[in-house]
Amino acid sequence: MFQDWIRQANSQQQDLLKPLAQINSVLLDNMAKLSQYQLETVGTYTQSQIEYAKKLNDANAKGDSALAGQVQMSQMADLNKRFMQDCKTLLELSEAFRKDFNQVFADIAKEKEEVKA
Repeated sequence: MFQDWIRQANSQQQDLLKPLAQINSVLLDNMAKLSQYQLETVGTYTQSQIEYAKKLNDANAKGDSALAGQVQMSQMADLNKRFMQDCKTLLELSEAFRKDFNQVFADIAKEKEEVKA
């Protein structure tokens, strides 16, 4: 009898914690996606800055201020383009995160309705 009570308590606890586990799973999955994107972006920006520094150093070594200005303008245009792309990607990640959470909450609500019925 005591074992049955323990099993029932464990079952109720699992039912209670299941929605939290679903929420944590979605949160962790989306945090992993965001972290992966951040790592890739840092690598891209770092490589871009290394190339920029080399080009600018070459232009300065030649004493060509016009070329140095072109390199700087090119870099600013590239950074602006990358920034806009990053904003778009972050917006897409945010939208996917919102959809995932909405789905989890809809699933939780559905499960509660099924339990009531």
